Amino acid sequence: HHRTGPLWDSPFGYAAKTAGKRIRDNLCYIVNNATVGKMAGDILDYRWNLLAYRDADYPFSERIVLRHSSRALQRAVRMVKYYRSSDLPVTYARQSVIFKGLNTAERQQITDFIIAQYNFLDYTGAEAFYGNSFKQACISWRANSGSEHDIPEDHENYRIYSRMLQLANREGVDLMHCNFESASPELIRKLERTFRGKSYPERQIERFLHQFPSRPHHATR
Repeated sequence: HHRTGPLWDSPFGYAAKTAGKRIRDNLCYIVNNATVGKMAGDILDYRWNLLAYRDADYPFSERIVLRHSSRALQRAVRMVKYYRSSDLPVTYARQSVIFKGLNTAERQQITDFIIAQYNFLDYTGAEAFYGNSFKQACISWRANSGSEHDIPEDHENYRIYSRMLQLANREGVDLMHCNFESASPELIRKLERTFRGKSYPERQIERFLHQFPSRPHHATR
């Protein structure tokens, strides 16, 4: 995707997980990210760890019935099917067209549809580390709640990011199409002033704006 920057450079990196316990620790860490961050009460209540999509295509919305759907939703479904069959990603620009004209319920439906169409998780492979049982895997993940993983993580209020997103929208910033790497200094300063006026933690402001830390922080490798 022709992307460059600190994500691919030191001090960040990756390490292959080959031992059973290390794989389980990482699965537990990823699955429980939202519950540890107080963004969801249960691992199956969080859309973006994809667990709820193991046994359902529409876990967070009503199933799409095309003959009873609006023209906007029918068009959105056709577009998603075309992109998927063409092995094309649903980029932000394409999302803005797909979601155009949809009401709140339809936006939830098409979100579920997109995720189900592009779902990449190897559920069977993950379950193999828990006796080939999804139920047993969920019991283990809930019991550990991320406590066994060996990846250090900051404890912060993740709801602040949602509030910053709302404030940015009120300031007229279209974050759907905003690339912070190429954003103007004026836009960055405007957002910084807005967020600091709310006394949000400096580290979370930096993360939201994709900035390098202004002072040393405990980092996750």
